[in-house]
Amino acid sequence: MEQMKKLRRLVNGFRENLKNLKDDQTPEAVIRQEYIDEFWKLLGWDVNNAAHRSLAQKDVVIEATVGTIEGTRERSRRPDYLFRIGGFPRFIVEAKRPSVDVFKDKDAIFQAKTYAWSAQIPFAILTNFERFRLFDTTIKPYYDEAGKGLVVDFDLRFEDYEEQWDVLCKTFGREAVAEGSLESLLASIKKVRKGRRIRGIDRMLIDLKGSEPVDRAFLGHLEQYRLRFAQGIYRDNKKNFPEANTRHGAARLTEATQRLIDRIVFIRVCEDRNITSYGRLRDIVNHAAKNRLELYDELVGEFRNFDQKYNGYLFKAHFSEDLTISGDLLADFVRTLYLPDGPYRFDAIGDDLLGVIYERFLGSVITVWRGEVRAEEKPEVRHAGGVYYTPKFVVDTIVRRVVGPKLEGKTPEEVLNINILDPACGSGSFLIAALQYVYDHCVHCFEKNPKLAVVKASPKARTKTKKIGFKDEEGNWHLMPAFKGQILASCIYGVDIDGQAVEVTIMSLYLKMLEGKLPKNWQKDFLQSRLLPSLDNNIRCGNSLISQTDFDIYWERAFNDLFGGDKEVKFRMNPFDWRSRTRGFGRIFDDKKGFDCIIGNPPYIRVQELKKWASEECEFYKANYESASKGNYDIYVIFIEKGLSLLAPNGFMGYICPNKFWTANYGINIRNLINTGKHINEIIDFSDQQVFRGVTTYTAIQIFTKTGNEEIKYRSILNLVDGEKQIKTIDNSSDNNWNRFNAFHPKRNENWIFRDQELDLWCQELEKHNSKLTEISSEIFVGLQTSADTVFLFENYKEGPKHFEVFSKASNSWVKIEAALLKRVVRSGQIGRYWARSTAYVLFPYSITNNYPKIISEKSMKSLYPFSWEYLKSHEVLLRGRESGKFNNLEWYGLMRKNLDKWDSPKIMIPYMVTELSAYYDEEGDKYFVNVTTGGFGIRSNLIDEKLLTAYLSSSLLDKWFKAQAGKFHGGYFGANKQYIENLPIKIPKTKAEIALATKIQHRVKMVSKLKEESFGEHLSDREKESFSRQIESHQSQIDSLVLELYGVGGLPE
Repeated sequence: MEQMKKLRRLVNGFRENLKNLKDDQTPEAVIRQEYIDEFWKLLGWDVNNAAHRSLAQKDVVIEATVGTIEGTRERSRRPDYLFRIGGFPRFIVEAKRPSVDVFKDKDAIFQAKTYAWSAQIPFAILTNFERFRLFDTTIKPYYDEAGKGLVVDFDLRFEDYEEQWDVLCKTFGREAVAEGSLESLLASIKKVRKGRRIRGIDRMLIDLKGSEPVDRAFLGHLEQYRLRFAQGIYRDNKKNFPEANTRHGAARLTEATQRLIDRIVFIRVCEDRNITSYGRLRDIVNHAAKNRLELYDELVGEFRNFDQKYNGYLFKAHFSEDLTISGDLLADFVRTLYLPDGPYRFDAIGDDLLGVIYERFLGSVITVWRGEVRAEEKPEVRHAGGVYYTPKFVVDTIVRRVVGPKLEGKTPEEVLNINILDPACGSGSFLIAALQYVYDHCVHCFEKNPKLAVVKASPKARTKTKKIGFKDEEGNWHLMPAFKGQILASCIYGVDIDGQAVEVTIMSLYLKMLEGKLPKNWQKDFLQSRLLPSLDNNIRCGNSLISQTDFDIYWERAFNDLFGGDKEVKFRMNPFDWRSRTRGFGRIFDDKKGFDCIIGNPPYIRVQELKKWASEECEFYKANYESASKGNYDIYVIFIEKGLSLLAPNGFMGYICPNKFWTANYGINIRNLINTGKHINEIIDFSDQQVFRGVTTYTAIQIFTKTGNEEIKYRSILNLVDGEKQIKTIDNSSDNNWNRFNAFHPKRNENWIFRDQELDLWCQELEKHNSKLTEISSEIFVGLQTSADTVFLFENYKEGPKHFEVFSKASNSWVKIEAALLKRVVRSGQIGRYWARSTAYVLFPYSITNNYPKIISEKSMKSLYPFSWEYLKSHEVLLRGRESGKFNNLEWYGLMRKNLDKWDSPKIMIPYMVTELSAYYDEEGDKYFVNVTTGGFGIRSNLIDEKLLTAYLSSSLLDKWFKAQAGKFHGGYFGANKQYIENLPIKIPKTKAEIALATKIQHRVKMVSKLKEESFGEHLSDREKESFSRQIESHQSQIDSLVLELYGVGGLPE
């Protein structure tokens, strides 16, 4: 009630003073302070920071007008109000005087939209208090489409506030926003199904219909102009690129194009972030046009100025400065980087978002084919299925766990002795986050002890002391620019095989260094030393996995000539000499024996894919790395091995990478290497939760140390919703989204199975007192393999006594097949505990005599099975080409010969993809599996009754054991791999009492199997269905209890 009174007074006061307030002379500050501030206070927002929260945690960031550092123009570029929850932006408010028509003023509308869109904030409000207009800013803004994105339900006049107050409170009230009201509003606007999460703390979780996020738009913009620049540069400068048709020759063209774009983008970012005069590039374009000067010559002059002022890598003299580049194209590109021609606000696009954009941008390169310039996806990207940027919360988590322990207790000066490496740095996201983390640590040190902000100067300095930190007018601590540069040059190191990635990383690190406030006298310090440190010795280009020395040995052995061989291969392999003092990081190894911190997300490429375009590298890795010496490895395991060799004695290493090597056969060597040194310190396992958008891969954050660890801190996330928020709770408390425990370090030659110590001991006891399934089974076999399921497998069919009508995916039509050649197939999802339903057929052109399969001859097929033969003949070319031509023989129409004779007799069937361990006893012996992942395994045993074994394999007891070993897939599924199935602990009844229990179990298996079969009958009433369900549940429960009793187990662990 009191709130409504205050609102009414506010609205009435505005109404009474509206005429005066609309005067052009009325300052915007009056409207903000007297009306807009009070409006948001009524909605529960701490506008004036009465709670005295830190700058990072304030509810509302109010932007004051600021000026450029070098320029004299005063300009306000950021939104008037940024509303946040827990430090994370939720919406912005752009305030205007009542004299500004916020309904028609395109400049005002575009200003509000572009900042929110560029910052990936989904909503912007434009208000002069007289009007309140909400815009959906997930849509790319266009200057001439002012009404696009308007949320009409929140296009209000001040007279509407009182009537709409409940809706305003439920949507924009602080408590409502904290509870997700804006996410619900966005879901409603975008017509996302109810209950689906669309936004986490710091990112969109799904692509929204009708939206065009800034990263996608700017990426497309850069790709368009890269190709246009490359085509123009090559056309006008062909003599400079004589080998452009080769990969190494085209790399020069890529470099020239990239350097030009990076320089222009860097300057524009500096302008928007108040580091240099706003509009400088545009002024150069206008000056050149007015005076009929060559625009590129003028830009090169500006590049030289930047080199003199700022130093750094980007602006040092480069061969591209001698090229001829179209002035019209340059002018066009520069124009699109300024409002209103382009919607990009580089003060709002964060470094992590720029990293997302550039990571994808670097996924393709310029190539020249028969004189045509084009952009092509890199082979490593193509074979990896795309570029997948590491989410910020993952990067921050790794940095906290790897860099954090090394910074603990160190002063800002001592921090300079710590070195941090990303051996596959890409666009630099991990190094940028690490640099910010070090900066933040130093600021915290100043806050605790301001005396640390002043240190002894070098002996040659004019003064005895120097400042490395300063306080601004609001009392907040910042680092001096020179000290920020010193940290960057002393602490941050990276390597990437792609020279353009190196360039982007350096650019991104420079931008991170230039963030934040500069001291008032920064120009004076600037004259003494240029602002940006050289990073030529910090961020290097080369293959982290191939050292120069080992490469020379390999190359000479392969080609009998160190200087011979394929130039393209040598260029691609691009060796890097880690221990060289001039071309690598030899001084770090001389001084500290390695890096203190190694972080990153190494590439994931299976060797089968790598061989398609980099077979020489595969041979090198196999010869030089233990982790690559066995099986079909993935390249990330080599990065683990290499990283451990690069660590200093007390160093930490953190990667996010697939967890498949924990149990895969190819992972045994890298597991043994890690197990021997007990290098694993902590694991954050994302289990079946997907971290990378657009791809299904099962990953974990894995923290390693050079020194050994007796126990492993294991955390498994059960439901990934808001990664940033959830990760931060992991060390403080256990909730329903986490599984937390300390695990024993795995032993040599063992798979990595992480479980809490109580469960681990329970599993060990179960294994110790029972036999393995592989010891009591006579056969464990996989399903049929066709290598052409579209030809042999039919999921749609019409049964007949002699012939079936089946739908062939290969023919894309219905065809006639003889019934005698069709076998019933059980598919994934159509089998469970004590039941199975065949929902497909497989064409099986074999006869089986005395358990020996024999393909039916061509003559017999023609005479006895003419329809099947005609169908198979129509796909002869496809069938002969299977398995790289291995079927190009007389049996071209057959299946893979493995297990052809196994399925046509009684057996136990275990499905592969399950939510619970399950088994079905096929007593008739007429059901088949096809493949493993869409089918499963068959089992026979001569040492135990197969109905009893079916009960074991369908019990909660073995399900508990199985899930403690098996890997979890997306959607809560588990893969019943053979390595888990064959090790299931099986109880052999021996005593009279045990045999009696086994007999009871077998009887109930018969009962429940019969009930399951009858429950699938047609035309059952609801009462009959309910009756079957109760009986089945009762029998299964009793079987579970009897199995526990037979095993001598009192119950299951939690």
